[in-house]
Amino acid sequence: MRSSTSFRYPYGPMVRRLCWFIDLFRGKYGHWPTRVRLDRAVIETLNKELYPDSLKILQSRLELIATRSMVGMEAEDDLGNALRSSDSENRALECPSRRCSEFLNL
Repeated sequence: MRSSTSFRYPYGPMVRRLCWFIDLFRGKYGHWPTRVRLDRAVIETLNKELYPDSLKILQSRLELIATRSMVGMEAEDDLGNALRSSDSENRALECPSRRCSEFLNL
C-alpha cells in the first residue's frame, strides 16, 4: 500500500535509489545526511540521469564522495550518525517521499 507521501519519481533508477536511501536516513535520525559515499560508477550514473542544473543542486545539498568498489551507499552527517544501505534494519520503501524531492529540489 502506498503512503500518501509517495509520488511517481521522474528520474532514473539510481536517482530513485539515492532518494530512497537518504529518506531512510532522515527517517532514522530526523534530519538529512550531509554526505553520501558511493562507488564511482554510481556517481557517473547519477551524472547521466540528472539534468546539469539538478546535479548542481544535488551537489550543493549533499557531498558525494566517490569510493572504489564499494557495494551500496553510506550516508553520514556531521554528528557522526551513519547509515549503510547494507544494514539489515533498513526497510524497503515503495518510492522516495516527496520530502526528498523537495530537499534536493528535483
